[in-house]
Amino acid sequence: MSMASTASVPQYVAARSGMLRSFNGQASLKLGECGLVATCGAWRRVRFTALQNSRLREFRTTSRRLSVNCSAAGASSAGDQSTEDESPYQVLGVSPFEQFDAIKAVYNRRYKDAEKRGDEAAMARFERAYDKLLMAQLTNRKKGRTFGDFEVSKEIRYADKRVLFPWGPKIAPSSKNDVLINLAASAVIAIWITVTQVAEWKPLQFLMFGYVFRIFLKLKEYEPPTSVWSEEDEDSNSKRRQKNGMRLLRTLALVLSCVAIASLAFTGILNGYELAGAFIPRKLLHSQELFVTVGSSILLFFTGSYLR
Repeated sequence: MSMASTASVPQYVAARSGMLRSFNGQASLKLGECGLVATCGAWRRVRFTALQNSRLREFRTTSRRLSVNCSAAGASSAGDQSTEDESPYQVLGVSPFEQFDAIKAVYNRRYKDAEKRGDEAAMARFERAYDKLLMAQLTNRKKGRTFGDFEVSKEIRYADKRVLFPWGPKIAPSSKNDVLINLAASAVIAIWITVTQVAEWKPLQFLMFGYVFRIFLKLKEYEPPTSVWSEEDEDSNSKRRQKNGMRLLRTLALVLSCVAIASLAFTGILNGYELAGAFIPRKLLHSQELFVTVGSSILLFFTGSYLR
């Protein structure tokens, strides 16, 4: 009995130690599994947090881009709206009460400058502003006036009317003072040659010089005013000389045509007497200077007062 109990003690101890080792191993395994599960859970949480942060950053970046694009689009639309609402007079730098010919000269000058610089945006702005003013002129052409007493340009008002003789005289009534001055000049010359009966061409020469000066100034009033922009052009001097030369040529043509008509009328009267078989009166035959001078003074009065 004692021997059996003595022999079973080591076996019991060994069994207990084996059970303890098995339990410790299982516990270690369980602890390892728990640690692995905890590690995996922590990794999942870290990964989820990183993914969430990346998505948040992406969302913020996208929202920032959208806000930038929206602000840019709003700025562009506002810029386009402000460009459309911008006054064409401010774009061209002219006054609303400026004549259309002067506005056209400024537009040509500024458009050429922008074209030389290669500034397409400025060219588009100038062209758009000029188109607006042109359409406004076309709209008001039937009314005849715009901005109070400022007339619509005749090129716009009568754009659909063709001129058969563009170089021919045009109707242009002068002011009352100019008409009285022309009347006084013609009357003085006619009275001078009628009273003195001078068989010379001096009165006619004075008459011609006087009307050359008067008509030259009158034609200058009907030319478009020189713009400030065109005065800075390098070709402004040559263009100005060309305009003055053309104006002087037109003035001489008007004056000499009046004298030529008077001379042809006198010659026609003499030929009429010859064709009729009648004798030409001696007084008429020797009064060529008187007839031509008086006739020229009358024709020049009407030309200088009512034509251009």
